[in-house]
Amino acid sequence: EEHFFGLGAQFSAVDLRGLRVPVFTNEQGVGRGLQPLSSLLAARFRSRAVAGQWHSTYTAVPQVLTSGGRGWLLRNPHYAVFDLRSTRRVVLELNATHMLARAFTAPSPLELVEELTRYTGRFRPIPDWVAEGGAIVGLQGGSHIVRKKVKAMREAGVPVVGVWLQDWVGKRHVGGLSRLWWNWEVDRGSYADWEDLVLELYQDGIYTLGYINPHFADVEKKGNTTRNMYREALESGFLVKMCDGSLAELGSFGFSAGLLDLTNPSARGWMKDIIKSMLKLGIRGWMADFAEALPLDACMYDNSTGATWHNAYPAAWAELNKQAIYEADMQKDAWIFTRAAGLMSPHFTNMQWLGDQLTSWDKFDGIGSVLAGSLSGGFSGLSLTHSDIGGYTSIALGPVAYISRTTELFMRWCEMSAFTPVYRSHEGCQPDVNVQHDSSVVTMRHFALFAQVHKAWSRYRKTLLTEAYQRGFPMMRHMYMQFPLDPQTPSIDSQYMLGADVLVAPVVTQQTQSVKVYLPEGNWTRMRFHFLVPGVTEPPSMFFSQGKWYTVYAPIGFPAVFFRMDSEHGRRFQDNVLRMLLAM
Repeated sequence: EEHFFGLGAQFSAVDLRGLRVPVFTNEQGVGRGLQPLSSLLAARFRSRAVAGQWHSTYTAVPQVLTSGGRGWLLRNPHYAVFDLRSTRRVVLELNATHMLARAFTAPSPLELVEELTRYTGRFRPIPDWVAEGGAIVGLQGGSHIVRKKVKAMREAGVPVVGVWLQDWVGKRHVGGLSRLWWNWEVDRGSYADWEDLVLELYQDGIYTLGYINPHFADVEKKGNTTRNMYREALESGFLVKMCDGSLAELGSFGFSAGLLDLTNPSARGWMKDIIKSMLKLGIRGWMADFAEALPLDACMYDNSTGATWHNAYPAAWAELNKQAIYEADMQKDAWIFTRAAGLMSPHFTNMQWLGDQLTSWDKFDGIGSVLAGSLSGGFSGLSLTHSDIGGYTSIALGPVAYISRTTELFMRWCEMSAFTPVYRSHEGCQPDVNVQHDSSVVTMRHFALFAQVHKAWSRYRKTLLTEAYQRGFPMMRHMYMQFPLDPQTPSIDSQYMLGADVLVAPVVTQQTQSVKVYLPEGNWTRMRFHFLVPGVTEPPSMFFSQGKWYTVYAPIGFPAVFFRMDSEHGRRFQDNVLRMLLAM
């Protein structure tokens, strides 16, 4: 009867009992089993890896926690499989000549997580300007467009705390997709007055964020460059090589790139200098992307193999970013959010983001998969997670597989993200086919409202951040983690606890006006958002539950959020929401 949780951010299931789960960090793919999309992509690119599988994940964390108060972790970075199908035993397969493991026990799920993170480490504190809450808005297109969009958001009442300019390095269009130039310097064609723009934003209380990954692409044909970092790294021997001495060239939808060899101390120092130059440019946060692509048959600088290093690479990439920030003495102002993770990643990163979801409703790879990723990650020490508002990947493969972000999807994703550590938007890989925050008056208003909601619980958020830093507790908690004695909670993955006091049941299905919510035994108050929805009268707000399922009205603009009736945090949250939103 034991339930199993963990193994990183798992997007298909939270309770892993009955499953055989590989531990291997990789691109999670597009679709992850969603048909006919996955089959079409696999056929077109002649590879199942492009589409992914049900167990594909960016985060390879070799550990499980059980409802019996037990935990196991593997210290080996090698490929492994946790076979949890038997009712009598756990079978562990490991591709190594020896095994290094650790077993531990604790009387409760939260204490199990605390014990796990004593070993793996805990997330680094985020700067105060992030913890305060509000919108971090993904924008692209150059200085003029950024200024124009920021002005429009200010006028619409969006509490903008950051602009995330992933195209600070310049964009190119490859295979119908908008891709970045992987050469980590300002693109002066789009941002000729970069320094002035960053200063103007800062004086308006807005921080600038960027983007980086450990890959380098040749920019010989780009123009507007002062350095070709790919050539620098290649000539210095800083890129991963195959065992025959040739470069490990990695394909990325229309172009190839080299990967930084993190076992080379000189390469690490060179990369840290690049990151420090970003800090000098006024960048105060960035997506530290990728880190899943190290070939298994590579031969590293330190004579180890790609097979040994593959699952360890994400934590080493996060560590390098952390070291650069600390060496520049910018840890109180700058932060990173990472996609890939390994066992030791919590010690080095500030926050995890859940990768590239489809701009869709499906449970395989769309908004329906996000909650599973956050909740399972919480059992693996990934205590602070969030997703791109609206998703990332849009698909245009004819009428059979055309997926783009709709207004309804965008609005529901805003509502869900308002109750996560960070409220951050992304235009997506095909911005022109996606609904954006400024596509209409309706989307702009909704985006602004729930950015205000995100700010409204800043004091509670800081309390939960302290728990994450000091004890490893996840901010977004599986119901079982907070209510382990309730026999219903191990199987509930459609809602979560935001800390100990607030319960959130997001709507992740389209054309839905209600949602089922399980309220554990106790007295609960529903958060009042009804005044945001025209024509909606106040529904029942007090629930005296004996542990029961309820179907509650939850149209767009009225998310199903509850707090314990005796919670000071909940009452303050409600008061702040009312004050902020009524003032808009």
